[in-house]
Amino acid sequence: MKRASAGGFSLIELMIGLTLGLFVLGGVIAMFLTSSATAMNQQRLAQVLENGRFGVQVLSDELRQTGAQYCSSYAALLPGNNAVNPLRMPRVIASVTPSWMGAPGIPPYKPLDISRFVRGYECANDGSCAPTVPTSTAQDINIVPAPGIANGDRVRGTDVLTIRYLDSDGASIRGTVAAAPTMADPIRTDRPVSGDPLNLDNGDLAMIANCASAEVFVATRAGAGLILGAGNDSPALSASYSRRKDARLFNFSRDFRSVTYYVGLRPDQADPAQLVSSLFRIENGGAPEEIIEGVERFDVTYFVVDGRGQSHYLTANAVQTNPGALMCPPVDPADIGAGPADCLWRGVQGMDVSVLVASTRSGPQGDNAFRYSPDGNGLQSYAVNAVLPSGITAGNRLRRKFRVYAGVRNLSR
Repeated sequence: MKRASAGGFSLIELMIGLTLGLFVLGGVIAMFLTSSATAMNQQRLAQVLENGRFGVQVLSDELRQTGAQYCSSYAALLPGNNAVNPLRMPRVIASVTPSWMGAPGIPPYKPLDISRFVRGYECANDGSCAPTVPTSTAQDINIVPAPGIANGDRVRGTDVLTIRYLDSDGASIRGTVAAAPTMADPIRTDRPVSGDPLNLDNGDLAMIANCASAEVFVATRAGAGLILGAGNDSPALSASYSRRKDARLFNFSRDFRSVTYYVGLRPDQADPAQLVSSLFRIENGGAPEEIIEGVERFDVTYFVVDGRGQSHYLTANAVQTNPGALMCPPVDPADIGAGPADCLWRGVQGMDVSVLVASTRSGPQGDNAFRYSPDGNGLQSYAVNAVLPSGITAGNRLRRKFRVYAGVRNLSR
């Protein structure tokens, strides 16, 4: 009887099986790595798109408020000989006023030139800006950090923008008493602002306005009302700000916003030893608030209509210095000579803002070339080991440009 032969694989069969298994395993690993890289890139891109869209919406909503005040009507005056409507500016009769309002004008008041409602600063990669960014509260209420590459510094090569507006519906005037320059003006308390009365205390700045004019003054309580000091636009308050004209009173100290945007550096939450650049917002001298994470560039171009009605797209430096000797929008003849030399800011009708947002993580893939319009139509690219003006290594990052045009209706003529 024959013994049965033992079953099994030969050495050649075993080697072939192992080789095929390695090929299959390699394919699975390659697919896993590709899927992981794709998922990482999609996550980074989603972060960039979410940050950019949110930031652009915030900018769009707030920039359109530039120069807002109750029933804004800067062109209330009749056209002059050149058929151009002079701009009527709010008048300040306060003895103590914010420094950004400028030097006093014709006593006993000074015009609050609407050129002060928007100010821009065009900054270069060496950290310099034109015009020069304010560095003390004697020049402006919002002081941005100095340029640099350390935590808390302002990123070099990115613009700075300041806007101002009144954010309140105010309270209607119930009535006026007396007819002298100094008089008490009771206001309605049954129409509070956002559930909170005006709460004006002695020494606060108040603003009284109708659809033709506005004045800022120091509040002095008089029982249930306020006293508007001598020097107001009309000798009789009842003639200039009556209930018939729907005049309203505002807490100027609380409800007037001075907002500044800039790009700054902060520690990375995942790795505190690394820094990321973000767009920050400062309001009324408060602490910086982060708006958009991963911002590398912030550039603003201004749409300006000059005193002859001609349109121009200008940088902040061009608006400030007016190299083309453009005619500034005219103002109330009573205020001639009181405006600043940089009065072309009065003609700003819109702001074209470009923001370059990058992923905060360097991944397996990045943008080898991308377009960013403020630098022209040519393709831009960063080497992986290139150092940006912020001091951050470029890396393999995904970058997207976001753009918003904000029309400034409140300064239109």
